[in-house]
Amino acid sequence: MKNQFKLQPSFSLSSITLKRSIIFQEKHKIFVDGRTGLSWFAKSFIGKKCIAIPALICDVVPEAFMGWNIVYFSAKDYLKIDVSDFECFIGNQVSVVLIPHYFGVIQDNIEKIKKWCSNNQVLLIEDCAHMPINARIEYKCGFYGDISIFSLRKFYPYTSAILYINNKNLAFQHAKYYE
Repeated sequence: MKNQFKLQPSFSLSSITLKRSIIFQEKHKIFVDGRTGLSWFAKSFIGKKCIAIPALICDVVPEAFMGWNIVYFSAKDYLKIDVSDFECFIGNQVSVVLIPHYFGVIQDNIEKIKKWCSNNQVLLIEDCAHMPINARIEYKCGFYGDISIFSLRKFYPYTSAILYINNKNLAFQHAKYYE
C-alpha cells in the first residue's frame, strides 16, 4: 500500500478570528454572504427606510435594500466620499448612509462622515467587504459605522459574511434572530 496523504487546511476560521480577539467581542451575526447580511438589516430595521449609497457600488447593495427609497451620491477622485455632498440628504429624509471602503483602502475622512451622521441622526453602515477581517483590529476599520459588514469570501476560503452591530441602541424587528 502506497503512502496516503490526508489533505487538511492549514488554518481555519477559528484560528483566524475566534481566539478571543476583539473581532468577536461585539455583537455580530454571520451570514452566507454580504447581500444576505444587508438584506437582514434592511428587513429588520425599525425606522424610516431611506438610504444613501454611492452610485459606484456592487449591484447587490441596491438589491438588498429593495422596498427602500434609495438616494445615490457620487464618489470623488480616488473614490473618496465628500461629506459636503451629504447636505442634500437632509431634504431627502435619509435615515441611513452606506460608505464603502473601496478596494481595501479605508475612507480617509470616515471620522468626519461618522460625525456628520451622528449630528444628523443618520445611521452609518460601513461596507468593509473589500477589507480583510484583520483590518478591524489593525486599522479600526468597521468600528465607525453603527453597522459594519465584512465579506470573508474575498480573502479566505469561506463563503460567509460577518455583520457587526456596533451601535448597541439599535432595535430590530427580528431581534430573536440576532440574540
